Amino acid sequence: MFSMKKLVLITGWLLTGMAGMAQDPVKPAMDLKGCLAAALENHYKIKTADLERRRSESQLDQVEAAFFPQVTAGTTYQDYIKLPTQLIPGEFFGQPGEMIPIQFGTQYNLNASVDVSQVLFNQPLMVTRKMARKVIEMNRLGVEKSREEVIYETSQIYFATQGLLHQSATLKTNIEKLQRLVTLMQEQYDKGYVRKVDLDRVKVNISNLQSQNNNVEDACLQQLALLKFMMGLPQSSLLVLKDEIEAPVPLGELRLVPEQHLDYQQILKQEELADLKIKEARAGYFPTLTAIGQYSLSSQQNSFNTLYEKPGWLKMSFIGVNLSLPIFKGFGNHYKMNAAKVEKQQAGIQKENLASFLEVQYLNASGKLEVNRKAYENQQKNVQLAEEVYQVTLEQYKKGISPLTEILDAETALSAAQTNLLQAQVQIKLMELDLYKSTGKLTVLMN
Repeated sequence: MFSMKKLVLITGWLLTGMAGMAQDPVKPAMDLKGCLAAALENHYKIKTADLERRRSESQLDQVEAAFFPQVTAGTTYQDYIKLPTQLIPGEFFGQPGEMIPIQFGTQYNLNASVDVSQVLFNQPLMVTRKMARKVIEMNRLGVEKSREEVIYETSQIYFATQGLLHQSATLKTNIEKLQRLVTLMQEQYDKGYVRKVDLDRVKVNISNLQSQNNNVEDACLQQLALLKFMMGLPQSSLLVLKDEIEAPVPLGELRLVPEQHLDYQQILKQEELADLKIKEARAGYFPTLTAIGQYSLSSQQNSFNTLYEKPGWLKMSFIGVNLSLPIFKGFGNHYKMNAAKVEKQQAGIQKENLASFLEVQYLNASGKLEVNRKAYENQQKNVQLAEEVYQVTLEQYKKGISPLTEILDAETALSAAQTNLLQAQVQIKLMELDLYKSTGKLTVLMN
């Protein structure tokens, strides 16, 4: 059983939306752009994609940090409980043929040093930086892709909700018509002019329409809940939509250009990233050159008490370069390059397939849109004709010319025509949405 609370809520939404919310400036009726703006600001998918973009920017910062001078400082303290011993040939001490054990060094040793290094040439690191920048570009496209997905999903729910609201309003109008007919028939029944079975038949029709309307209102509540979720609104909040379904818009200028589609651009970035991976593998054969330098102080004493005395400190410093030349790494770079070439080939196949798929999507959406526009025009005529037939039949029934069955048939035909008109109108908006999606122009809905 449909609860009275749901019925009151839906009725309130409809009446408030039709009144334009003039009496409540705090909760204005929202149009599609308003719903999309809230969804783009609050939806978790966009927030997650943006966090991924920020994470990739942090990864680039990590790579960039390797190009700055690297400075480290350290200290070492050693207490030789047993001094190291080395064997010295006896010839130095007049004992030829013997090895004499000699202890070198001091018991207490303290060393403090500062090391500096600066990358001068590192081809793998430079390619890695380019790859990190390319990943940022891909993640930015990912944010835009998430925005498009949210726009598409939110718009679908919005148009479906509007259709259900209008369908509910139409059903209520038809119920009111039949209730007025019941009032008329009840008077005639009391006078003995109408059979009870005919009166009951109309009441059964009203009951059927009410059950149908309950189902529509329940579906509307579900769609509104989804819309609140997309917009980031609490489920307890009141959401009022404008009752007008936007008229079909001219789309003659809308053409498919695959290179402007985000999916296509993402694959292009994947190709570029694969090229950089190939360069990274080749860079593994390049030498690396690093400038190095060190400054250190050391103290060597046999007494701990004199370890920190100033005269005991010995200084040492140097600057230089370190050249590292890779010679053999077990064919790792070769296999890495082969894998990157395969990735590039895969991206090329995906690009060709996507171009064909986008064309199919565009042609299907264009064809369906044209069919639904024609259906919409036909249903407009059908509704007008069904309304005229119903009014004429009702007048003839009041005069006793037409039987009750003709009124019921006319009412059924009118209800069906109105439902078909609403469905055609909603389908047009959904097909327009698909056409925007196939051409990568969904953001136009925000203009």
